[in-house]
Amino acid sequence: MEQNIIEIKNANKYFPGVHAIKDFDIAIHEGEVHAICGENGAGKSAITKVMAGVYTLDEGKIFFQGKPVGYKKVSEAQKIGICRVPQELELINDFTVIQNIGVSNIPLNKYKLIDWNIMRENAKKILAQLNIDIDINKRVGDLTIGHQQMVAIAKALMLNPKVLILDEPTSSLSEKEARILMDTIKLLKSKKITILYISHRLEEIKEIADRITVMRDGSKIATAGIDDVDIPKIIELMIGRDLSEQYPKEKIARGEAVLEVKNMFAEGVKGNSLMLHKGEILGMYGLVGAGRTEMIRAIYGANKVDKGEIVLDGEIIHPDSPKKAIKNGIVLIPEDRRTQGFIADLPVKENMTLGNLKRFCKNALIKTKTETSEVIRYIDMLDIQPPYLNVEVQYLSGGNQQKVVIAKWLCGPFKVIIFDEPTKGIDVGAKTEIYKIMSKLAKEGKGIIFISSDMPEVMGISDRILVFKDNKISADIKREEFSEERILSAVI
Repeated sequence: MEQNIIEIKNANKYFPGVHAIKDFDIAIHEGEVHAICGENGAGKSAITKVMAGVYTLDEGKIFFQGKPVGYKKVSEAQKIGICRVPQELELINDFTVIQNIGVSNIPLNKYKLIDWNIMRENAKKILAQLNIDIDINKRVGDLTIGHQQMVAIAKALMLNPKVLILDEPTSSLSEKEARILMDTIKLLKSKKITILYISHRLEEIKEIADRITVMRDGSKIATAGIDDVDIPKIIELMIGRDLSEQYPKEKIARGEAVLEVKNMFAEGVKGNSLMLHKGEILGMYGLVGAGRTEMIRAIYGANKVDKGEIVLDGEIIHPDSPKKAIKNGIVLIPEDRRTQGFIADLPVKENMTLGNLKRFCKNALIKTKTETSEVIRYIDMLDIQPPYLNVEVQYLSGGNQQKVVIAKWLCGPFKVIIFDEPTKGIDVGAKTEIYKIMSKLAKEGKGIIFISSDMPEVMGISDRILVFKDNKISADIKREEFSEERILSAVI
């Protein structure tokens, strides 16, 4: 019989306007990799934060190794052996690898001062155990995202956890970095560490998990052995319906050119040209660092253009700042929505109208009735849940946060909208809703640029795909010519 290391019974957690966890039960077996999946807002992160001491339950009980526990702080959970590595890594960029790993368990000498020699050896030892080769004297801010993820795991392992919670650990990793992480998780399991794994990448879950718990609307829908459910079944359990059309693609008449870039040179851009038409979804694909983001940053005015022209609706423009780009009618849904897309502790209403306040002002005063009416319209249009104007955006799921970022620009006039990895870290159901929004905007005659590292996704939604390699556009592929082989041959 399997021994439970963590058990939660009849759990309930409430936030303002949100019942995040509803009568939830779960039992995690000692030494297993247990995956929790569900749509954004299903309660995955909330329940793992309860386990890690970030939140306390409003109702229900937690048992650890068969005994009831009532910890109310992260440090108390860590003390009994539960550690969590959040999606937004809690690292200090200006500290070295040694300092970041050692800060969770600082060794002191007999004078009560930091023993740097022991801290250095501890860092070396823990990274060696993970088979990770990183310069321990390097600033963490100078590391790749993949190496930062490993440092965060090493930092948690310094506390000798019995349970390690990983929340969306591969959401920002390249395929190679994700592969290294998968191997690391298998290594940790071999050392009898229990892993609780949260991810939207169901292929990863099928590879590494022993069991899976599916959540929906804060409740547990099912727990099953990983070999007892296939991916279509998992998706059906997650969303409560058959996802028959994952990539809804409408045939839209292409209009005249709305954006043209001619022979652009900028930071990370080497003589690139492109043309975007009204009603067109133009995909951009390439490996991490291939130059996609650098090019759209130059178009958006975030990076300086050294040479070349940007033509919008037949007129040469010089968007040397995002403010000018927005004024011209070019807007960006950024890859990192949390730091660049919204203000977490402001309500939905303020976040939606922040980019277009002039539209809602008269004599320097906000016309609150007009503002409220417009916000309600977009909440309904985009099906933002919960449908409340005054809920702080930090309490929304990732998919609903993304909808708020999109609505911010729908509230104002624009001609070109750039979606930079818009579905990163959100579930399959919310992804489909984002695709439908993009198609709707294209039908209205907007020009859409869509950056994605997911090849099936970019093939499923785009009318054309620009492939990037070594900071240059290596191929311009029409929809009727799409194939994985064609795209990969332009990437490698």
